[in-house]
Amino acid sequence: MTGLDVRAQDVTAPLDTIRSGTGDIVARTVTGTGTIDYAQLAELIGQPGLQLAEKDGKLVGSAPVQALGQTFDVSGTATVAVRQGVVQVRFSDVTAAGLPNVPLIRTLINSYVQKLSVDLRVPELPLKLAVQKVEPTPGGLRFTAGADNVSLNAGGL
Repeated sequence: MTGLDVRAQDVTAPLDTIRSGTGDIVARTVTGTGTIDYAQLAELIGQPGLQLAEKDGKLVGSAPVQALGQTFDVSGTATVAVRQGVVQVRFSDVTAAGLPNVPLIRTLINSYVQKLSVDLRVPELPLKLAVQKVEPTPGGLRFTAGADNVSLNAGGL
């Protein structure tokens, strides 16, 4: 992620704190957004030739796969979810144009799909922000993080 845009709302700071620089400055809510571009995400997944993009609000991917002595393009749609602080990318509905729909080929494709699944462990964010939502956008996968009752003093950063 190249950057994180952080915004604090409902900030309270006693006048004495503002004057003296000591005391508590607290935001009722803090939200942050950032984007990881698709080239970085493909690199994290680690499958050669994988191309990722957003289409109709969904994460889609395509990649070349070797089967029957030939190269075929497989493509599919991924679900993106946040579970217990981990961003999960899971592909499904993967198809390969020109490949016969027989059990051996289906097994090959399913095996490849498993390699596309990834759990992204988000590094510790400032202000105790926790990732709450991830969504595909034309520019990349956008993360939204949040925290409540955050101390904005230097010690709370």
